[in-house]
Amino acid sequence: MSFHECGGNVGDDVCIPLPNWVAEIGRSNPDIFFTDREGRHNPECLSWGIDKERVLRGRTAIEVHPAVAVRLYLIISQCMLDTQKLFCHSLHMNVCFCNNH
Repeated sequence: MSFHECGGNVGDDVCIPLPNWVAEIGRSNPDIFFTDREGRHNPECLSWGIDKERVLRGRTAIEVHPAVAVRLYLIISQCMLDTQKLFCHSLHMNVCFCNNH
């Protein structure tokens, strides 16, 4: 997991932008993005400088990252459980093969 945009370049088959709420913060505070020597901001990638600055709704990037990871884990876990239930139901099985009963 990272806090940079993925895709959008020549030959890329996927495009995963920064979360909308992060992009909104960046529009009003472009200093959250990496900045080159000429002072140009790169809106595809967050600066390491915000690792310790509370600019993401009162949290640092370090504080936000685990929260995003946990949320993603919960979403994927639920999808896997739903997929498993659908699979078991489609096979008319009464027993599913996982620790979640």
